[in-house]
Amino acid sequence: MTFDALMLLLAAGGGFLGAAIGGLNAFIFTGLAVLLGNAIMMAGGSAGFLNTVAFGPFLGPHVAFVGGVAAVAYAGRKAARVAEEAADLAVAPAAVAAMAGAGAADLDRPRDVSVLDLENAGPAPDDAPVIGGKDIGVPLISLEQWDVLLVGVIAGMLGYCVNQVVSAIGWFGTHTDTIAFTVVVMAIATRLLFGRSGLFPKSASRPDGASGWGRFAPYDEARWIKYHERFLPATMLGAFVGLFAAGITVLLSTAYPGLGATAKTFAFGLSALSLIFLGLGVSFPVTHHITLPAGVAAVAFLPVVHGNHTAAILIGAAGGVLGAWLGELFARLWYNQGDTHIDPPAAAIWPATTIILVAAALFS
Repeated sequence: MTFDALMLLLAAGGGFLGAAIGGLNAFIFTGLAVLLGNAIMMAGGSAGFLNTVAFGPFLGPHVAFVGGVAAVAYAGRKAARVAEEAADLAVAPAAVAAMAGAGAADLDRPRDVSVLDLENAGPAPDDAPVIGGKDIGVPLISLEQWDVLLVGVIAGMLGYCVNQVVSAIGWFGTHTDTIAFTVVVMAIATRLLFGRSGLFPKSASRPDGASGWGRFAPYDEARWIKYHERFLPATMLGAFVGLFAAGITVLLSTAYPGLGATAKTFAFGLSALSLIFLGLGVSFPVTHHITLPAGVAAVAFLPVVHGNHTAAILIGAAGGVLGAWLGELFARLWYNQGDTHIDPPAAAIWPATTIILVAAALFS
């Protein structure tokens, strides 16, 4: 395990960028960088751009996206605190006086609120968006609150360090997606630090009154992606997007020997870049937790099936289904009713990768 001081310094910039432009927007740029990195390698170049920019301290999700997630969680907690303090000030003067035993003359006396230190709490400008702890699409530079952006800086640096540690954990570090795992670890830490909903949130005021495991089911105010949360749509999305991703992976890795196994990231880059439509408010599927496991499965099983493209692509499609199922599972467990962002795709990618690599090793 090595820690590069320069990379750590650059991760501070990556974390700041993720907070300033929003975690979702930073991840969209990650997708663009992944595609550019693949193009460079297909043209005979090295993996340097891919490893340093797309998956490194600049735009790596464990740095930039994590910075955005942590910063918006902090901003959401801060906004909630200010709102609570403002609500306290709005208590009817008569009620305040009654509780305090004040006389009628006290009712018109201005209340001393200096102890609340609302100015130092840093309320956002009047035209700034109302921030919730899961609003990863909001560029937080718009809040004009520099402490929020500094949280992104710190989170980006920590994300770099955590990924370095995980990568050095023997067998596990080579049999999972360490970046996705780091995103989840950092998101859990963010929830515990800035959230109030707990790690496995379950609303006690569900409109349907569901209990048991049913309390994790999505509803209008608590869901991830409505149009592929049910079993059949999720399965079909996983199968056919997985087929698409596995096909691209197999054909590119064959056509461009210099690209090789890195081809598994090409469709992932497309998926990440496509989130620009989701950010614009279009009902668009989230698929990077499908395309990456599908690509990993296709690459891992291609030698197992002795280079049979059809078999490898079909196995890749199965990997896509696994990713789709895990994504919805973790959305229900961690995301839907939570008050900070624990990323369902990242939560799906790392276990799916581990399962696929273990299965490939067993069948080799």
